[in-house]
This record gives sequence, structure tokens and C-alpha cells, in this order.
Amino acid sequence: MRLSDAERTDAVNDLAQALGEGRLTMDEFEDRTDAVMRATTRRELAEVFMDIPTKASSELKIYSQGDVARAYQSTRKPRLATALVGSLGLLFGAIASFGTLSGATAALTGTGLLFLIPALWIMLYVAKVGPESWHQPSARQIERQRMRELKAAGAEERAQMRALEQAQWAERRRQASEITGDAMNLAKRKLEEWNQK
Repeated sequence: MRLSDAERTDAVNDLAQALGEGRLTMDEFEDRTDAVMRATTRRELAEVFMDIPTKASSELKIYSQGDVARAYQSTRKPRLATALVGSLGLLFGAIASFGTLSGATAALTGTGLLFLIPALWIMLYVAKVGPESWHQPSARQIERQRMRELKAAGAEERAQMRALEQAQWAERRRQASEITGDAMNLAKRKLEEWNQK
């Protein structure tokens, strides 16, 4: 998308805010302001804000090849494709075996076989089996994949935190037990000393 004058003004204001927050030096501010004024597309503008958090940088999302590849792989369904193709093959195989019984069944089999190839291609397309160019993931699919990855990372982090808390709790319990044992031994020695006097 090409930039409007209002978007350039907002971008300069965002740079001024970053300068005020100490995220940029005065030289960086001047260089980036010049880059904003030369920018013609949102992608060029996003490059100016790549390392500072602003409204302008969050509006345009740029995805890495890894993000796109992971989203593509997560939506592929080769098992579904195998099941669908196998089912269709069995169906038409069964119809073909009964085709010798009557002329109507043979006509039905011939017509069905005409639709077999397009049906197979459609099933493979839906199951995302085939060239990657057929199934370039949308921004929404990539975002969903990122959210799944973040949730998985969050779950793993929570599990690690629980394990750490349990280890700390066990260590505290061991220390408390040790202190209790030491206190009991001390009390026993004192009682023995008391009894000897």
C-alpha cells in the first residue's frame, strides 16, 4: 500500500515520541525522519520502525519464511488425502466390479470415472497435498500458527515453572526436616545434660 501524507505525519510523530522516550538519538531521529519522508509504501515505513515499538510498526505485519513454512506445514493433511483417495478408489473399484452385471451399472461406472480425476485433484487441494504454490498461507493462518506456538511455549514455560516450584518446595521441606532433626538432637543433648546434673 502506498503511503498518504497523514501516515507520514503520524510516523514522524511516532519517531518524535521514540526520541522523547530515549529510544533514538537525535542523529537517528533525523536519519529516520528523512527515510519516512522518502518512503512511498508501508513496507518501507515498517523498516524504519523495525526496532522501536510504535503504532505504525504494529499495523503492518511482516512474516518470515519460517513463519510461512510452519503455517503451511501445520495445515497440510496428507492423512486426510490418503483416506479420501483410498475411499474414492474403493468406491469406484466396487462399482467397476459390479459393472459386469448390467449395462446401467457399466454406464454409471464410466460416468463416475470421468469425475474421478477432478474429484481426486479437488480432494488433494483441500487436503493441501501438492505444490506449495497452491497453498500459500494467509496472514490469518500465519497468525493462528504463531498463537499456537506461543501457547505451546507458554504451556512449556508453565510446566517448567511448576517443576521448579516443586523442586523448591521439596528443598524447603528437606531443609525444614533437617532443622527439625537438628533441633530435636539439640533438645535431646540438653535433656541429657540436665539429667546428668
